[in-house]
Amino acid sequence: MNNRKKLIFITFFIAALIILSSISISFINSFLMKSDKLTEKEKIQKNNDDLKRNHLDNKMLHQSQKLNMIVSEKKMNVEHSACIDNKNDSTKTSNEFTIGETSFPVAFENDLTSQELKQILINDMNHIFSHFKNYRIVDRKTNIHIEGKHLQSTKALFCYGKGKYWPDEYNNFGALILKNNTYHLVIPQILTEAYERSMALKQKHQLQYKALDDFISKVNTLSKMNSNEIELDKLFDFNNAKSKKFYLNHPDHLLSQLSKYRIRKPALLDYHIKSGENKQLVAVTYFLDNNEIPIFETALIFKNNMWKIMLPDYGT
Repeated sequence: MNNRKKLIFITFFIAALIILSSISISFINSFLMKSDKLTEKEKIQKNNDDLKRNHLDNKMLHQSQKLNMIVSEKKMNVEHSACIDNKNDSTKTSNEFTIGETSFPVAFENDLTSQELKQILINDMNHIFSHFKNYRIVDRKTNIHIEGKHLQSTKALFCYGKGKYWPDEYNNFGALILKNNTYHLVIPQILTEAYERSMALKQKHQLQYKALDDFISKVNTLSKMNSNEIELDKLFDFNNAKSKKFYLNHPDHLLSQLSKYRIRKPALLDYHIKSGENKQLVAVTYFLDNNEIPIFETALIFKNNMWKIMLPDYGT
């Protein structure tokens, strides 16, 4: 009897275990299926998120590329504009006095000097001293009047080199004043006034000034012309019959000497009206060698409606 009870107990126990196992397996399968479904949903969500993220990244990349293109285009425009400005700058006249590789700012004694006249004066000044490449600063006292103050300059600019030449108005030129730790070249009142007179003369004889530019260009190309094509009477002012006869009898010598040099354009201060009855316009200038150095002085005169080179009298 006891054995039978044990067998029945064991049978019920095993059956219970089987039922519990089935329930557990079913529960586990259900959990796993649910888990798989959740994972699949998460994958779908993740894929959707990834798609959205990629779309956003592509959109941002597109915007970034567009922005870069705009920035690059603006940069190119700025650089192009800078190139144009630099190109224009290269044609602009300087507002400083240049000697060799050094430039000096200028300070005008006359505060009322117009900007136009200032620029004209500086341009002419640079033209006059363009052949000088060296300078030194020397001790020299000069009384000056700058910005309403009476001062004394203790330093002066001295240019030196071959072909020393400048108009008389520049004889006491070169006073320096220290402003903001930089030497400024003083433009004296007397020099400004001289240029005012020179500009008035130019205004009165505009056609003659323009004609002189053309005449100098012609003379400077004589070496390329056939001597038979050159009319000496239209190039030279012989002053008297004796000189004319002498020079016309030696045209080759005269032209060969002339072809070795170039005529320098006169400075504005080099024009004046010749004294006498005719009141002719005269310009003093220099012949230049191959190095653009003034070699010897010459004078040009506007006579009989044309410019001519004044030749010294025969025998002088």
